[in-house]
Amino acid sequence: MRKFFLVLAVAVGVWIAGESLAGPAVKIPWFGWTEGVQQGRKERRLLLVYFHKPACPFCERMDAVTFTDKGVQDAVRRCFVPVKVESFDARQFPGPSGEKLSGILLRDRFKVSTFPTVVVLDFRDPFKEYLRIPGYLGPKDFLEMLTYVTQGWYTEMPFDEFLDRLLNKRLPAKGSRGTC
Repeated sequence: MRKFFLVLAVAVGVWIAGESLAGPAVKIPWFGWTEGVQQGRKERRLLLVYFHKPACPFCERMDAVTFTDKGVQDAVRRCFVPVKVESFDARQFPGPSGEKLSGILLRDRFKVSTFPTVVVLDFRDPFKEYLRIPGYLGPKDFLEMLTYVTQGWYTEMPFDEFLDRLLNKRLPAKGSRGTC
């Protein structure tokens, strides 16, 4: 019995040491709407807008799984300005053009009814939508959907055509196209 507790103590110690050596998970540096639009214009990068709501299990899973994935974090940091919108927040704030906005107004303006929803928008016109991802996606599927934007396919074909080519393996190899 003593041997069991000794092995258990060592295993817990190794697990705790491993966790502390790895450090805390790096988080995506989310902007609010106004700051994100301004940052996107300044950096000339597309906006990745994440509409979520409180007590949403799929939003919590998106936060805990997809947005903590290193590949997703790298793609978001490299290619987008990340913006998080709490879709049921009624507090008003000034928009980039001085208009009064809220999470509810943005949710309604973008006609978001599924949570989570991620929308990729143009930095020049933050109401021009390139991609909409409704619902939860794991990291691998999320990155494949972002490929439509990060590899510039949105300038060449509608999303439905891209998705058909992706699913039927009729897209050129990833290495043959630049990213962002």
